[in-house]
Amino acid sequence: MKTFWLSIVLICTLVACKENSKTGNDNKEKPFDILSMPADWVTLKKTDSGMIVFNSCDGGNPILSISKVKDTIGLLIHGSQEDYDYVVLGCELIEKDTILVKVKWRNWEGSQDFKFVWVDKAKQVGKWITTFKGIGEVDYVCVNSIFQKNFKTVNQPCRECWGDECDEKDSLWMKKDSAAVIQDTSANNNL
Repeated sequence: MKTFWLSIVLICTLVACKENSKTGNDNKEKPFDILSMPADWVTLKKTDSGMIVFNSCDGGNPILSISKVKDTIGLLIHGSQEDYDYVVLGCELIEKDTILVKVKWRNWEGSQDFKFVWVDKAKQVGKWITTFKGIGEVDYVCVNSIFQKNFKTVNQPCRECWGDECDEKDSLWMKKDSAAVIQDTSANNNL
């Protein structure tokens, strides 16, 4: 009889351990195919009147691109003053809808992590989050480039002007209500 009860306890313990190992596996990172994501992401800027595509005169507008050349998957941030070129080392799905992308600089040994989370999947808006040394955490709120036409585009005017007079003009331009800026520049929308 003791053997019978001991067997029952042993079976219950084994079943409980098996259930715990199953739930433990559910919390682990799962491989994710980064090439299943949209390839090009256009950065959005938050304004009082909503999100816009803002093309600054001197800096452009950052675009994140996922590419594959031969057997190498790359992540490139370009369209601003500096380009950041990475090789993707791995990609995993973590925390439900968060994608972790492990990268290394293409021409340097430093590595970096990017996280991607959907902000509004229906509108194809997501957030890319990373940390740069000396700058700290940076997040790029982006829209899939195919859907950028759903957002107003503002092209910052370029002026050839130097000195205090120009600083005043730039200051006044930046103080305008963002809705007025969008309205003034919507004719320049190249989409």
